[in-house]
Amino acid sequence: MKHRKARQPLIYSEEFKAAVLAAFPFSKRIRWMFEENSFSLGYSLSEGGVTSVSPALVVSLLETGQHEELLKVARDTVEKKRLYEMWKNEAYI
Repeated sequence: MKHRKARQPLIYSEEFKAAVLAAFPFSKRIRWMFEENSFSLGYSLSEGGVTSVSPALVVSLLETGQHEELLKVARDTVEKKRLYEMWKNEAYI
């Protein structure tokens, strides 16, 4: 497996910043990471809770008839996975 080289200096594009901030509008942590051009932003975007939906949550929402909430959670997960893929393009050469 080929290892990609981290971009130095790491400066996030305005397009990427806007996309992430739209998904996390109230996150002080995310805003701080942008101010610092922090590489660890990628780790935050890839954490298990951010890029996946637990089977238990799916079952619970379906059993309680919360189909619209399940759809919202699934769409959020798709968007966060897309942001992580964008981050990889921002962070690596």
